[in-house]
Amino acid sequence: MIKETIKSEVEKLKKSGSIESDSSILLNFNEYVRTLGLDVTFSIFQTAESSKIGKTIDNQYYKVSLISIYLNETDNLIKNGIKQSDSNWSGNYKYTEEIISKWNELVKHYNYPDIYTSPYIYVFIYSFEDFITNLLVRLSKIEIVELTKMLWSCQPEYVFCSSEPAYNIVFPNKKEYELFDSKYKKIFVSNIYEILKKNDPFGYMIKTKVKVNFFHKDMDNINLYGLSRED
Repeated sequence: MIKETIKSEVEKLKKSGSIESDSSILLNFNEYVRTLGLDVTFSIFQTAESSKIGKTIDNQYYKVSLISIYLNETDNLIKNGIKQSDSNWSGNYKYTEEIISKWNELVKHYNYPDIYTSPYIYVFIYSFEDFITNLLVRLSKIEIVELTKMLWSCQPEYVFCSSEPAYNIVFPNKKEYELFDSKYKKIFVSNIYEILKKNDPFGYMIKTKVKVNFFHKDMDNINLYGLSRED
């Protein structure tokens, strides 16, 4: 069920563009992007009219077209000097201007209307691996919560997830925390990873990067409100 939900979310993402993600122009664009060293899995283009992002140009605010490039692996994002927290919002990726120029060239080649071309385009570059992993962590949380209800002699009080990506497991006190750590932690973490692998339709969990952090409510400076926000 979770696998199907994730696949559905991916299709929804692809359909959010102004052009079909498997159209000739975007397939051609992806081929070009790969020559720059980006292992793109798919790209999305949105015209200024459908975009929710704008830019101030000559003291006037305009909505701006977007190109979103999803790379297959996070390592490739990092290798190309793109920060996960920025996704090239800054435009600092060294080939940003070349990508915009290539896009405008392809628009003319495929005879798209003028609304599909512009010198002012945001080029966002994301990790598809991160997108899937975060979906997987959040959608699998209910199974992780059920896992904590096993007949162990100590149980967590809260299970939170975050975009780190991580599960944050909180025990009611130090005694329960230490008992769980000494007797059940290893098998618990192993079971979490098995759940994630089972629910992953793209195989990213073969090399699990999801952290499992443990806390108890008596810890100094524990921020339950911050953990509960799950951001």
